[in-house]
Amino acid sequence: MVIKFKTLNNKEVKMKILMRSILFLGAFLYLVNCGGGGGGKEDADVSEGDVQPEGEVEIQHDGEVEVVPDGEEVEGDPVEISDPVETDGPSTVTIKGQVWKYTRMMETQYYVEPAGNMEVTLTGEGITPGTFSATTSTEHCEDWWDLGAPFKCGKFEISGVPEGAKVVARVAGLGEGEPETISKIFTAGEEPFVLLVVIEKALIDAVINAWGIPVSASNGMVVGILAQHLNPDATYKPGDNTTCPETPSSCVLSGFIGEATVEISPASSLPEDNKVIYFDSSDYTNTGRTNTDPEQSLFFVLNAPPRSFAQPYTISITHATLNIPSAQYTVEAENVTYLLLMP
Repeated sequence: MVIKFKTLNNKEVKMKILMRSILFLGAFLYLVNCGGGGGGKEDADVSEGDVQPEGEVEIQHDGEVEVVPDGEEVEGDPVEISDPVETDGPSTVTIKGQVWKYTRMMETQYYVEPAGNMEVTLTGEGITPGTFSATTSTEHCEDWWDLGAPFKCGKFEISGVPEGAKVVARVAGLGEGEPETISKIFTAGEEPFVLLVVIEKALIDAVINAWGIPVSASNGMVVGILAQHLNPDATYKPGDNTTCPETPSSCVLSGFIGEATVEISPASSLPEDNKVIYFDSSDYTNTGRTNTDPEQSLFFVLNAPPRSFAQPYTISITHATLNIPSAQYTVEAENVTYLLLMP
């Protein structure tokens, strides 16, 4: 739409306004007296000469305005009307990650590989249960170690997550009666890649039996690991250790951090049943280590009493040279809380 203005003298304005006022008043009186709903006489006859205005009607305005007949083109600078301004909605992010699984092969050995067709969901502050979920990719799960291309098996993406929300990611167990795995609490948009590990119950039972520590079904279990490098797009080429160190699984997570100690808050009232156990790569039955093993910097917390999202545990790491931020986490009965902690 374009509005244009033209300057007239006072006489022209007065004459045009006067004529239009007379015509308008005549039409109004006709409606009132000839069936216009005002209750007047239906047969009243008003002639054009009967309508006499008492005086000229003037309109006060800052400038002179030309009344332009319909269809007549006017000149002047156009006034542009811009489109409405659209406001942005809440910011959202996409959470990416990968699921790996640990399964028991023999009494003292286990096998690790990416896990396809696993359901991953998010829960947390402001997150409606069941709203955000994904199923991990099954692409090349049968030959993931021999592709010479990034591992796609086990990958997942969850989009539309409110930025800044405090959440945990959880993955279903490997089958009926198998423990689910829960991540640490993290902020959506600040965690670049979420790594989750599901552990077969038979492997957990074998390790616990080797340690000789009774475990209560009403408590949960924490499995943590310290590492310096996480590679979301790891590529493994057999025989080429310059692409990836040593084995395919270490392509994703490497640089294990030894000689670190772990402190849990609030401290358990049952230190013998809920103490931190540092994995010993040379003797997995040994529970006497006092810090993490540089070859496999795993640690475990057995018989951890459940704690909710609203009242989580806090874990703090002490190391001589590296600063590893503390983290918060929840615990559920008979499930595993997996903590990947990095500088």
